[in-house]
Amino acid sequence: MNQKRRKIKKVLDLREQALEQRALELTQSKSVLSDAQDEHTRESERLQIAQEHRVKLTSGAIDVNSWIEAEQWLAQRRMDLGRADGRVLAAEAGVQQAWQEVVDARIDKKRIELLEARLATGEAEQINRLEQRLSDELAQRHRKPNGS
Repeated sequence: MNQKRRKIKKVLDLREQALEQRALELTQSKSVLSDAQDEHTRESERLQIAQEHRVKLTSGAIDVNSWIEAEQWLAQRRMDLGRADGRVLAAEAGVQQAWQEVVDARIDKKRIELLEARLATGEAEQINRLEQRLSDELAQRHRKPNGS
C-alpha cells in the first residue's frame, strides 16, 4: 500500500468515526423526541382533566373563586400543552437534522471508499502492466540469439 492509500485509509477511519458519532446523535435525538411526545401526551391528558373539571363546575352551583381557580388551572394546562408542543416540534427538527447529518456522513464515507477502491484498482493495474512489461522483456531476451 503506497503513501497515498495509507492517508486515504486514515481519512476513511475518521469518516467512519464521524458516521458512528452522527448515528449516536441520531439515537439521542430520537430519545429526546420520544420524551417530548410522552410529555405532550401527559399534558394533553391534564388539559382534558381540567376541561372536565370546569364542565362539572358549570353543571352545578358555582362560587366565583372556584370558577376563577378552574379558569386559571385550565389556562395553565393550555400553556403547558403549548410548551410541550414546542418541545415536540424542536425535537422533531433535531431528529431531522441528525438524520441529515447521518446521511451526509455516509455520503462522505462512501466517497472516500470509492476513491480508495479506485486507487487500489489503479495500483493493481500499474503492477500488472509492470509485470507484463517485465514478462515481455524476458520473453524477448529468450528469443534473441545468445551470440549478439
